[in-house]
Amino acid sequence: MYLIEGMKMLRSFMFLLIFAFLSASFFTPPTFAQESPHPRLYTLMSSTGSEEVLEIVDLTTMQLIRTFPISQGN
Repeated sequence: MYLIEGMKMLRSFMFLLIFAFLSASFFTPPTFAQESPHPRLYTLMSSTGSEEVLEIVDLTTMQLIRTFPISQGN
């Protein structure tokens, strides 16, 4: 009896975990990319939680060159 109830609770808990993971992945903030005048560089503006940053990436090596924090101007 207790085993069946425990299995039902475990199944419900796993469903909630999967639902929370999927909904968190769908609601991540968008990242905006823009080509820079230099053909090898790419400018990315991304927001992670409460912070927005501007990133410059070298496309040939796929390395992050520089990150600039963007202030919110309170």
